[in-house]
Amino acid sequence: MRIGAAFEPTAAAYYRGVYPLEAMARRGHEIVWPEHDSGDPRLSELGDCDVVYVFRRSEDAVRRPLAKLAARGVGIVWDTDDDLSAIPRRSPNYKTLGALRGQKRFAETVRMGRMAHVMMASTAAIQAKYEAAGIGGIEIVENHLPPKLRRRRQKHDGLIIGWIAGIEHTEDAIELGLRDTLARVLARHPDARVESVGVDLGLGDRYVRQPSVHFNTLPDHMARYDIGLAPIVDIPFNAARSNIKVKEYAASEVPWLASPRGSYRELGEREGGLLVEDDDWETALDALIRDKRRRKKLARAGKSWAKTQTVDRVADRYEVILRSAADRASEARGAA
Repeated sequence: MRIGAAFEPTAAAYYRGVYPLEAMARRGHEIVWPEHDSGDPRLSELGDCDVVYVFRRSEDAVRRPLAKLAARGVGIVWDTDDDLSAIPRRSPNYKTLGALRGQKRFAETVRMGRMAHVMMASTAAIQAKYEAAGIGGIEIVENHLPPKLRRRRQKHDGLIIGWIAGIEHTEDAIELGLRDTLARVLARHPDARVESVGVDLGLGDRYVRQPSVHFNTLPDHMARYDIGLAPIVDIPFNAARSNIKVKEYAASEVPWLASPRGSYRELGEREGGLLVEDDDWETALDALIRDKRRRKKLARAGKSWAKTQTVDRVADRYEVILRSAADRASEARGAA
């Protein structure tokens, strides 16, 4: 197949666009990649594609030309992850992406999903939301890791508790009282320190926060951690989250602690981590810091699980979905 593409230019596009289409290229399909920086489709080159794969893009400037291509028999697959209409009120993004803006954006994405021949989503919660809006036959494919999992563990003194967390995790940090919890843990363990990427935990000594880390260097960055955190509270935005964070921790041989909800709910020791109830974070952290043997055991289990979570393991699914969209478009044009 000749496959065109358009992505929202975010880190999530690697999991939902770049990695899957690289897998298609390894299978011999031709990819018309989007513009590098913007993720915009190369519209002049899409007319002879069999199918166009679109991640999150739904604005009129993209939807309208793709609708014309669909009418000419080009298949359209539209994919999304995260429930961007449910941005938490305490997220710094709420004023620009939440409230009425979020609802307008959701309506825009529904129009895109209805226009597409196949819609994809990363979680059942997202599937359910769009089904309620009248879109059927939504295909669920989880986020997966790139096929090459060689990651270098970084040696360091002491013990690092790390959290890769976009600023929308501000709600989780506040609701779970993580600043005070981690401050007490640090007081109890003088050789421990905390690092975060994105969310600001507001800790003092032995805490480093980086506003962002380039996506391509993130695996090596998290490979410095001795324990990885994935806390989420019970809000609609978190219900739609994927489990890619703990897959990344596992691939970097980092034992993880996560909340028992959303896409983390069915995971545990076999996947390299432990589930922690909302009021047990201090106890769970304290126990895992003290038990080096258990951390090593979890790290080994996580590394083994991560090897089964690469995008090549679901390449067949992507291939079937893309072919299905191309066939539906061709049939619709023939019936017109």
